[in-house]
Amino acid sequence: MKKTSILFLTLSTCFIIFLTGCGIGAIISQPTSFQGSYEIEIVKPHADMLNVIAEVGKSMGYKVSALHGNSITISSELSMAAVHIIGTVNDITITATIDDSVKKIGVLTSLMGNFGVGTKEESDKIFNDFKTRLLAALK
Repeated sequence: MKKTSILFLTLSTCFIIFLTGCGIGAIISQPTSFQGSYEIEIVKPHADMLNVIAEVGKSMGYKVSALHGNSITISSELSMAAVHIIGTVNDITITATIDDSVKKIGVLTSLMGNFGVGTKEESDKIFNDFKTRLLAALK
């Protein structure tokens, strides 16, 4: 009987933490979203640009989520624990499309989240970090 009471108390506590976490995050900061469009001029093209972009994404903590033709998408991994316990949402996607001349890369950012994630300022910050890392990798 005691084990059942302890298990019930533990499960009840976890459920209350789950509900309050989601509620607190949603009350404190409503999710916003932003999509940005940028361009990077490439001075010294690399033979395997998609692989270089994938490595840059990995260095930023993202994973390759799509690869199609001359386009690659890297994205953050949405942490379900953070969503459910703390109530934070942070979903970032960067799509880089290499121009046929390999002298330009079109970059689209898609940000959605609360606590200031889904804003133009955050998009600019992420793009500038991506650009700096990519240009350094191409030297």
